[in-house]
Amino acid sequence: MVKKGLVKPKRWVVACDSTDARIYSLNGWQFHDLVWESTNSSGRVPERKLTSDRPGFTSTPLGYGQHWVDQKNTHKNEARSRFLRKVSDFLLRSKNKGQYDRLVICAPPLVLGVLRKELDPTIRPLVDLELPKDPGRSSIEDLTHVLRKI
Repeated sequence: MVKKGLVKPKRWVVACDSTDARIYSLNGWQFHDLVWESTNSSGRVPERKLTSDRPGFTSTPLGYGQHWVDQKNTHKNEARSRFLRKVSDFLLRSKNKGQYDRLVICAPPLVLGVLRKELDPTIRPLVDLELPKDPGRSSIEDLTHVLRKI
């Protein structure tokens, strides 16, 4: 029951992984509407298809032997970061328009970590809950069941 003068917060659920993102509005803890959806097509492409050659060689400072250069920023990681930056930009624009007050984020742990880094500092305090689950493998009913337990 909502008392007079109290406004019910507008809460959104961000369900994403490295290839798909969906944002739902909530009515209580029930999923209400699909607000936004986006797909990262390059997130599904195998890494070997994104690169044209193997990483280069390097030698030790003293010149004894050679070894492969370790690629820390692979094309897949860059594509994931760009995609999650796009999600974060949408959330920032929507926040500035007053479309939501609170957020629940459901994403696999790796994606959740990258999304935390990409979120604008003004959005971070609005996050009520982070669920380290893969929404692609969870149905809406599963997510609703988890949200009701909280």
